[in-house]
Amino acid sequence: MTSLMPMGKRSALTTPRLYGDYICIASGLLPVRIDAWSAEELTTPHYQLLLQALSAGRSVPTVPLWGIVETRLEESFGKIWSILLENPQENVEAILRGILDPLAEQLNLLLRGW
Repeated sequence: MTSLMPMGKRSALTTPRLYGDYICIASGLLPVRIDAWSAEELTTPHYQLLLQALSAGRSVPTVPLWGIVETRLEESFGKIWSILLENPQENVEAILRGILDPLAEQLNLLLRGW
């Protein structure tokens, strides 16, 4: 398959300078190419810390049914915050155990066998 864009134009779209000016700064996305991290805008200590973390980090394995897990956690944390905001003197550990322990049992049953 041939591209309608001349080779020189295609390579210009992937330069470190373009990554620094547009892709990262304007869009908020991080570059996927290692050489793009050399753009001047990406040499700040904050970006260099991100680069170091990305270089040493590893991805988390996918979890089957993660959508359900995430929804249940979100609902549970919402309940916890509601209770704590309405009753700031309540025992926090008891509230957490009362909501999260049954949730953990339910999710363990749901995910058993995956």
